[in-house]
Amino acid sequence: SVEQVRAALDAAGPDAEVRDYFPVVPALLAVPTVVAVDLLGPPLGQGDAEQLLLEDRFGWLHTVTASVVEVLALLIARSITLGLVSGTEGRRRWIATVTTLVLAFGTTAWSVASRALWQHGPSLLLLLAALWLVLSLRGGGDTGARPGEHPGSATVDPEAAGRGDATGAPGWTAPALGGGLTAAVGTRPTNAVPALALLGWVAWSRRARLGPVVLGVVVRAVVAGGLTAALGLGVPPPYYSASRITVGAETVGAFAANLVSPSRGLLVSTPVVLLALPGAWLWWRRPADRPLVVALVLWVGGLVLAVSAFTQWWAGHTFAARFTTETLPALLLLAVPALDAVAPQRNGAAAVAAVGAGRAWGWVGSRAARVGVVGLAVWSVGFHAAGAWSRQTSCWNEGPVDVDDEPARVWSVTDAQVVRAAGALVVHGPRRAVAGPC
Repeated sequence: SVEQVRAALDAAGPDAEVRDYFPVVPALLAVPTVVAVDLLGPPLGQGDAEQLLLEDRFGWLHTVTASVVEVLALLIARSITLGLVSGTEGRRRWIATVTTLVLAFGTTAWSVASRALWQHGPSLLLLLAALWLVLSLRGGGDTGARPGEHPGSATVDPEAAGRGDATGAPGWTAPALGGGLTAAVGTRPTNAVPALALLGWVAWSRRARLGPVVLGVVVRAVVAGGLTAALGLGVPPPYYSASRITVGAETVGAFAANLVSPSRGLLVSTPVVLLALPGAWLWWRRPADRPLVVALVLWVGGLVLAVSAFTQWWAGHTFAARFTTETLPALLLLAVPALDAVAPQRNGAAAVAAVGAGRAWGWVGSRAARVGVVGLAVWSVGFHAAGAWSRQTSCWNEGPVDVDDEPARVWSVTDAQVVRAAGALVVHGPRRAVAGPC
């Protein structure tokens, strides 16, 4: 709180050196809002940014700023989806829009990243932008076969693509990818996992573009170093220390908790991501895309392992699977062909028939499959609505025993975080569930 920070500064004395423990990117994103409040607040009788902070009235501006970042990320997600699905323009727009809405409201993009300027919002923006650039280098969308299409339907020669000759991507794409990945790592250190995975894909599948990508990494690192020096931030803070991650016996349980525990499990809070499994198979059917599938799987698995090896693997006072938020871009990309297959064509046939997924996977386009997908999406949206709106989910973190003192609470079924919110809604009504006391 502001009071705790001021007390610590008073105790340290006037000569104390103040350094931000966390990455500076979220703070930089708040600068435009702070400047606007400083300029417009006093004339409107609302005070400047410092006054709003001291009076605990800055929260809604924090949320608005974070939400703007999320909207930018979601626009990129929609562009990615639009470029990969098949059918008429209207069908493609419909699938892309619905998919983006589920990503927006059925994941921690809503319940966590858009609620405040965590690192997760900028991370999603940068990682989705990186995937958009990767698909440009791949030659996806209208310049190559969509995932799930028969390999022979591709218009890109794999050997030429490997040399970077036939993807149609402009020259700035590769350096931008390198710079974007470096910025993602600077925003959140565990983004080193997806960065390494995507760099591996470039080295394997687009060797001619590896040099420009590395150049982008170097340039971005130099710029970041200069900015850090100019702001007087000194060396990277302890938050970047690798010693904060330790692999041990507890990591196995933490890994499981981050996937399937009632209060922190990704698959419990966001089961719609299970579409990444059939989607990965459809990607795999095209040999040219198999290195990309490997990179995306390493991204997801490696990141969940990394956050599970963190000493505070349950993510502290938060909601749902906050630490796995950065897996969402990879899971989205893996899931797109499955979504394309499930969505009906105008003539009523399953899209899976159009992309040649084969009789063995004909059920993907069945009515039962569509009902299942809708059910997963509705569950995901409902779950994260509780985190976005109910104060009782925050109360859960504090008691009956603080989750930081007893992280095993994340496994409780009867006192799960979302159950606390649902119980308050049923027993006391919407007002108590949304804003009532703990």
